[in-house]
Amino acid sequence: MNEASRDGTQSRALERLNRAIDRATELQAVLLDEQAALAGRDLDALDAIVSRKVDAVEALEAADADLRKAMDRAGSVDDATVASLAERFDALARECSVLNAGNGQVIHARRTHIDQRLMVLRGGSMATPPTYGRHGGTPGTKGQQTLAEA
Repeated sequence: MNEASRDGTQSRALERLNRAIDRATELQAVLLDEQAALAGRDLDALDAIVSRKVDAVEALEAADADLRKAMDRAGSVDDATVASLAERFDALARECSVLNAGNGQVIHARRTHIDQRLMVLRGGSMATPPTYGRHGGTPGTKGQQTLAEA
């Protein structure tokens, strides 16, 4: 590969890397908004965040695919700028993963809490949650009522 071609390929790789960093930063902002909405129990904000999160993930996936293609074309790039940006992108991706996992844990914990409370309202016991039978259903418990009957 001649010098001009290598510079152009490296330039495209840098452009794709910066775009991927921008998309990861956008996803990070959405995840932080989601974290704040979860902490504040703001259901309206959470509802709006869902579509923003889907859009941000799709944009990041597209930018990552473009980046991988550009890096494959560039081959081995011995450039401190590329290395620094690649490290930044990797750090952002890890942070997004941690934020998303943390938000998921909060959602799961709240759902479990709500399910337990509903079970009590229906006359069940939190100590013995229903299990699935061999046909995939939950066995009935004597005295258990629907929420509307409680």
